[in-house]
Order: sequence, then structure tokens, then C-alpha cells
Amino acid sequence: MQDCHILITRPEPENTLSCERIVTHGWTAVPLPMLDIAPIEDAQQRAAIRSQIFDIDTFQYVIFVSKNAARLAADWLDTCWPMLPVGVHWIGIGQGTTQALLEAGIPAISNPDIQQKPYLNG
Repeated sequence: MQDCHILITRPEPENTLSCERIVTHGWTAVPLPMLDIAPIEDAQQRAAIRSQIFDIDTFQYVIFVSKNAARLAADWLDTCWPMLPVGVHWIGIGQGTTQALLEAGIPAISNPDIQQKPYLNG
């Protein structure tokens, strides 16, 4: 794997971090982010998101699919909810996503942990 070239397609900031890890192994990282994650500027779209966030206490489970989703949702939750609603189960799809939620003060569990939580089965 000496002359290994690895195409990294993750969005930022994960793309840069992944490239840095690849380079530490002596390989060549080729950055090509396939998604550009940016805040929504449209007022109607922002209002629709805000409405869903205000209704988040009506959900039993909220699943976050990426670290970026966790960070952005944490900002929305912080804006709309001074304290997190009770009775919602917060789930990160992977360990990194779960860690981002925990760092934001959201008591999340990771997707593989679901099998270990009997109240989440069924």
C-alpha cells in the first residue's frame, strides 16, 4: 500500500480530518467532498424547520444520521428549547454522531446500543 491514493468524499470538516489521517499513514489523500453542508437561509424553510423543532416533544425517537446533523440540530434545539423535552430518546447513528450529541448536552445513545436498551425494542 505504499503508492496508495485514497479518494475522500466526506463533507467538511470531516473531509479535511480524514485526509489528515490518511497522510499520517504515508498515503496520498485526494479530497473531493461530495456534499456541501451550509445553513438554510430561506425564511420559509427556516420556519418549517423551527416548527418541527418546536414539535419535537411529540416524538418518541429522534435519530441523527451524521455529526453535521447532530451539530446543526443541537443549535436548533438550543434556540427553541431552553431545556430538552422529557420522554424523547435521542439516537446517534454511530459513535461519532453520538459523541457530538453528548458534547452538545443531548443524552444520546448510539445505534448499536439499541439492542442493549430493552425500553427501545418493540
